[in-house]
Parts: sequence; structure tokens; C-alpha cells
Amino acid sequence: MFTYEIGNDEASGREFLKAEVVYEGVGWVGMGISPTGEMVGSDAIIALPGTNDISIYKLTAYAVPNKSEQQTLLDASVTQNDTHTVLSFSKFLEEEGDVTINANGDNNFLVAAGSSNELAYHQHRQPFVVTLGAAGCGATACDACGSSCGCGSATADEENGHGVLGTYDPTFQHYTMQIPANPGAPGDAQSMADDVIGILSNGVLLDSHQQTFAYDSCNGHSDKKHQYHYHIPPICLLESMGVAFADSADWWINDAGDETRAWDDMADQFPATSSASPVIGFARDGFPIFGLYDDQGDLQHSADFGGELDECNGKVDSNGNYGYYLTPEPPFAPFCLRGQIGTFAYHSFEEKCPKEGITNTVETTDIDSSTSESSADWGMFASCRFVFCLTIVSLFML
Repeated sequence: MFTYEIGNDEASGREFLKAEVVYEGVGWVGMGISPTGEMVGSDAIIALPGTNDISIYKLTAYAVPNKSEQQTLLDASVTQNDTHTVLSFSKFLEEEGDVTINANGDNNFLVAAGSSNELAYHQHRQPFVVTLGAAGCGATACDACGSSCGCGSATADEENGHGVLGTYDPTFQHYTMQIPANPGAPGDAQSMADDVIGILSNGVLLDSHQQTFAYDSCNGHSDKKHQYHYHIPPICLLESMGVAFADSADWWINDAGDETRAWDDMADQFPATSSASPVIGFARDGFPIFGLYDDQGDLQHSADFGGELDECNGKVDSNGNYGYYLTPEPPFAPFCLRGQIGTFAYHSFEEKCPKEGITNTVETTDIDSSTSESSADWGMFASCRFVFCLTIVSLFML
């Protein structure tokens, strides 16, 4: 959270910005003033709670402190408890050699924070744009925080996905998953509780952590790793692939709209038969993941609800091929796997996904299998690049 007011120093007649940055975490915290919205070229006010040092830095490729005569903050403080770190400061809008703060227009700001109180590479960083109001109320007269008083608050530029990163905001991701190309016959069930089960054709993960039953209009949500994922059948993906679905994304909510629908009533929201589901993704053991319908077009049910699926929500189809299925009742997706489990790694970026959603394209590129150090049978299956909320997926078949 960033709050601010514009004031006027009576002694000099100069305008200043009085700001407060609240970081939901424990670590160093800083606010950058940028001419372009980028980190490089910014002036940053960085607070180190361990030493109570608050200084202006020039940001190039690294944070390089200004010379001592350029430390011109009017006042500054930093406080910290077990859950939050708060930076407060005042700075003149115009300083020789510093980026100018526009009192009557748009300003490019950045908020960054670290994982400890020692200054190091930031764990979180987010740019945002704030339009400051006109000054004229004095340094402390903004009781109502109206725009005419030159004060206010900003948490995000919602339209562009900018703003301080929230606990559950989804961000750009890079996933790398290595799975068997030929998983063979299914073996003993291996629990995958609180883990990534697999990845679907749109680059979204299928996850097995305990559900909170709070989903968006595509039946997904994000976790504290900022990874958008599914637990239950996702309407947007399945309908885009021609799979029959319930009438609404709210199929899991009761008719009164005030609680989760009874488990044994969920399947009634879906057609009992439809065309066969295509492969919608792959589990980490290499077996395919299908939608709600098998190769005979029958709606699938989990073992606990009278279905013919096994404890991992899988079965062998009429052609003798094993695969996993999504179901309209618990567990909704596999909670265990029956093949050799491959590896999964990820890198989370700090840019938030836009709330209006994304458009994706899929590029499939073959690579020379001789580049693999482990097996000549390896090859890249697909590299999926998602426009706007970029998710790069490298899926290797062993």
C-alpha cells in the first residue's frame, strides 16, 4: 500500500511529497521514482530496518548510494513488526540531479522489498502510476485526503495490472517439467498431496493443495507462490476445446449462492454424455489428462461417488490406454499418480497478470536430441508463450 500527500514547506516555499509505503512482509523496503517506469535510471528511497538507515540511491544495474550531500530527505522513518514493514518519508518534488516528481500529473513509481533486512536483490518489485493532485493545503492539512488537497492512496493501476503485489496475485511464470515420454503400464499409487500434478494445454498448472473454494470465472485461482492453477474442471479451457460443460462457471456453488454445492449434487450440473474428451494436458508421470468424458462419451465419476475410476482418478480406456480424468465431484483431479514422476521447476517473475485475462499462442519446436546429457530420447514437446501474462512452459519428454 502506498499513501501520499503533497505539502508546501513554509520556510522555503517548495512543494514536497509525503509518502508511506506498507510492505506486507519482513525485509528492507524501498520506493523508486522513475522517469520511464523502469528500475534503471530511478531514484530510490530505501530503508534498512536492521540499522534504521534510510537513504536515497541512484539505481543503475545495481543500487549505488548517492553522495552524502545528495541525501536530502526532509524526514524519514522505518518501522517493522512480525508481519509488516512501513517506510515513511518526505522529499522535495524538485531536487538538482534527481528525478522530478510531478505534482499535477502522472508519476512512475516502483515499490520493492527484500526477503531480509540486509540490502540485496529484491524479492518483490512492482511498478505503478500515480496521478498526484494539486498542492496548496500545507504540509499537514489533508484531513479529508481529497484530491484538491493533493493527497490520496494508490495500490494498483488495475487496468494494466500494475500495483504492489498482493499475497495471491498471479504473476508471469516460467515452468520446466520433465516427464516420461512412454510411461508404460500404471504402477502403484504415489501420493501427490500439496504438489503440482501436471500441466494443461494452456500452460496452467493442475495442483493438489487443499482447496479454498474461491475461484474466478474460469474456475482457477492463485496461491502464495503467485502461480495461477486449477483444482476443479475449468470452464474456459474445456469449452474452448469443445468439451461439454455445466451451464455456468458457478456450477460448484449451491442454487442459493451462499455456500459450496453438496458433493452428490455437483455431477447433475453436467450432461451425462457428450463427445469424447481430448487430451487436455499431461501429468508429471507422463500419462495424459482428459476432461470429464471418456472415449465412450460417458461422464466420469470418482471412485468415492460410484465411478469406475481408480483412487488416482484414472482408468484404462477401451483401447487399453491409461489416463487420468477430471470429475465433477471430489477429488475433481488426481491426488496421486501411478507412473514414474518427473521433475518440475519454476521461476516466478514479479509482473502481475492482467485481471482481464490473457490470450495465448502455442509454438511447438523440435530440438536436437543429442543436446541432452541423459538420454537421446529426450526432446522438447512444446514451448508455450502467453501474450500479456507470459507463462513459458518447457515440457520435456524423457
